[in-house]
Amino acid sequence: MLPEIQSFINSANTENTFIPPTEVYNEGFLLRVIFQFALDHPGIDYGNEDVNLILGHPPGTRFFCEGHLYSHFRKRIDKDLYESDTQADGIVGDFTIRDGTKTRIIVDSDARHFAVIEAKMNAKLSKRITNASFYDQAARNIACIAETFFDAGLEPNKLDRIGFYIIAPEQKISEGTFESQLDISSIDEKILRRIAQYGPEHQEELMDWYNNWVVPTLENIMVKQISWEQILGAIVEKYPDRTDLEEFYERCLEFNGL
Repeated sequence: MLPEIQSFINSANTENTFIPPTEVYNEGFLLRVIFQFALDHPGIDYGNEDVNLILGHPPGTRFFCEGHLYSHFRKRIDKDLYESDTQADGIVGDFTIRDGTKTRIIVDSDARHFAVIEAKMNAKLSKRITNASFYDQAARNIACIAETFFDAGLEPNKLDRIGFYIIAPEQKISEGTFESQLDISSIDEKILRRIAQYGPEHQEELMDWYNNWVVPTLENIMVKQISWEQILGAIVEKYPDRTDLEEFYERCLEFNGL
């Protein structure tokens, strides 16, 4: 690593820093650290089901940050109602990057596991998109997961595990910050409302997609809230010399107003 990069990272929490501390101490950077830790320590059982969803994967499991997932509601259907792709904070499972791109996620045709992670510190899930004021971040992510299976021709019920996980501070989870948006029936309703925005000429195709790809995704997906404290605590319990991870997290809380 360039010594200059190491120096400005080290100085980010000092009065001499020339960058905002949140450029380093944020949920995205922390998720990258956690993913690297998982890659460096594959196949570990942390004795906690939720933590194992993030860390406890066999060698060969792929991790990726800021990957792009297609939306079914593309410009080809209606240029006035379309939405752009979803950029997921984190993705874990059996997938590749589409040739010719750097971030386009393609699930493997024989995948057994696929999960999308939203990492939060002191922010909520977004409540809307430009063309649909009711269509929140959870509904949009799960619809894009269904679209990922549709593109691959991989039936959702063929996977062993499908996940949509929110990783956030225990304080935010305890306050119920994300609870209402993670209800499966509410997510289902919002996706149907999104479909209903389109004209009758599109309904047959959209409802076919919904019935064959969204419904089985909703039936099989595991939606979870997992705290940073759970994950980091389990790591430190297994590796007592890694309290530096908890120290980094404390800085994240401090610089993000928690």
